[in-house]
Amino acid sequence: MIPTQNGTTPGPGGPVHRRFEVTDPAGLHLRAAARLAQAAAGFVAEVRVRGDGRVADARSILDLMMLAADCGSRLDLEARGADAEAAARVLADLVGATRTV
Repeated sequence: MIPTQNGTTPGPGGPVHRRFEVTDPAGLHLRAAARLAQAAAGFVAEVRVRGDGRVADARSILDLMMLAADCGSRLDLEARGADAEAAARVLADLVGATRTV
C-alpha cells in the first residue's frame, strides 16, 4: 500500500487527510461548491471538509457554503472508504492548492 502525504498507510477504508488553501479569488462560492459536491458524489468514500470550526459533508452544497471559505482560507479534508485516497486527491485539487498535512 502507498503511504499518504502525511506518511501513514491507511488500511481498507482508513482515513486520508489533505489540508488545502482555497485559491479561487471568489472563495468557495456556489458554483465551486456545486462542482465539489458533484465530484464527491462520484466516490464511495465519505468525505468531510473542516474549516474555522465548522464541518461539512462534501456531498452537500449547503454544508459547503456554510463553511464561508474565502480565498486564502485553509480547509482540512478527510475521506474514509474504499476510494478515500483518490477522493481526497481529486477533491482537494479541485478546490485549491494542496498542502502536506
